[in-house]
Amino acid sequence: GIGGYEFIQALRQQQLRHIYIIVVTFLADKESIVKAFSCGADDFLTKLDLESGYFKRLLELFFQLFHD
Repeated sequence: GIGGYEFIQALRQQQLRHIYIIVVTFLADKESIVKAFSCGADDFLTKLDLESGYFKRLLELFFQLFHD
């Protein structure tokens, strides 16, 4: 299989450039963030971001939207 960074690059090389890519990871080091954006990611969320109430609620709303 391919890793996440390679997957992002593959999407960007295809006709799928319009897809907004959000990297969600436990990694929070500068190198990982820079690599994600350099591969074509549009946004980057870490575990700390996800633990905040705002992002938790946003994810709940997102999943409700696609499960209803």
